[in-house]
Amino acid sequence: MCLITDYAASEKLLWVRLFNLENLYQQPLAILQMLGILLAIYAACPLLDFIRQTLFTAIIDRRRGHWFDLLWDKASDWKHNHPYPLPADASSVQTPMSNHR
Repeated sequence: MCLITDYAASEKLLWVRLFNLENLYQQPLAILQMLGILLAIYAACPLLDFIRQTLFTAIIDRRRGHWFDLLWDKASDWKHNHPYPLPADASSVQTPMSNHR
């Protein structure tokens, strides 16, 4: 089943703007028109998914892990260029109680 029909943005696009089903109820062949709309939507969903898979294969999956490697390299460079201050050594910090031995 295609989840496009349940997504809020596409739900408005499909059922309010493109296929306003309220207007179809008074037409003579409403059932056939609604069936045609549903079949068209369910035919378009696999087509959209095929396009998505093709784009991902061409762009993302072509060099699997490349985007993660770039992100990791940027994070590593940032960490080495912006070191955090090291915490003070607890043994060298004098507390008020350590002065009264």
